[in-house]
Amino acid sequence: MECKIRSEGHIQVLEFSGSLDSSTVKGARPWLLNATGSRPARVVVDLTQLDFLDSTGLSVLVESKRRALENDGDLLLCGLRQPVRIVFELTRLDRFFEIFRLEKEALAAFELQSAN
Repeated sequence: MECKIRSEGHIQVLEFSGSLDSSTVKGARPWLLNATGSRPARVVVDLTQLDFLDSTGLSVLVESKRRALENDGDLLLCGLRQPVRIVFELTRLDRFFEIFRLEKEALAAFELQSAN
């Protein structure tokens, strides 16, 4: 698993690739907790290059979204490939997360939130 981190204005973008599972979640958790720790926590997690996600990966994403919400922000997802999307649908977490097809759509959603 790899993670590229960059900023788009006041929004942190984390691009995960490979697998987010029990063997890699220890590396991902600090990146996610760091990104969601500031106020307001505005984070986009791009999963375009993610091949596999298991329950431990889901758990750290849920934990990170809750932390972002506690810090007056949000964590949005984008770029879910079919195998990863199915995991979200089966667990009904597609109702908990806002999921966008493209990163630019997720970034635009934050801009809309700021305008309101």
